Order: sequence, then structure tokens, then C-alpha cells
Amino acid sequence: VSIGMMGAAWISQEVAGRSDEAVERQRRLLESFPLPVSMPEIDIERVLGAMALDKKVKGKVIRWVLLEDLSKPVVRDDVPMDLVSQVLGRLMEGSQNQGG
Repeated sequence: VSIGMMGAAWISQEVAGRSDEAVERQRRLLESFPLPVSMPEIDIERVLGAMALDKKVKGKVIRWVLLEDLSKPVVRDDVPMDLVSQVLGRLMEGSQNQGG
């Protein structure tokens, strides 16, 4: 869940205007518990396929629960899949930088 929260935070930066400071604060908070904020290398196509089966998918479109700011959730269905792929790659890069 915490890894997904980081992915959603980065997507929120791009499409909902969430600040860099808020995303960094979230990362530090998750790590303080200590919860993972990155993942090992995975097959991105398999993840995207699994996401298409999520309960939030409506009419083959993924609905994303994002944050514009703390306590300001927004549901968006216009997140480009290339952005999702980039964020998944970024989540894997974090794991490599942390040694696993």
C-alpha cells in the first residue's frame, strides 16, 4: 500500500498539482514507520494488466484517487498510461538506489 501511495503522490504532482514538498513529506513519513516506498524490478506490462482489473476501473478507464494537497482528494480518470509507466519505473529506481 505504501508503495502505491508513493506512486499516486508522483502522479498527483503531474496531474493534480501536488507540491514537491508535500510528496517529499509523505515519503519521509512512510519511511519513518518504516514502510517501503520503492519496489524491486518488475514487469511493468504485467502490472499495467493487473491494474486494468482493479475495482476502480470503470468502462476500461482507471479512476485514480489522488491528492491535490493534504486532505484534498480528487478522483481523476485522465491519467496518461505513459505517466503511469514512468512512475512504475521511478518506483523501481528507488529500490535500486536503496540496495534492493
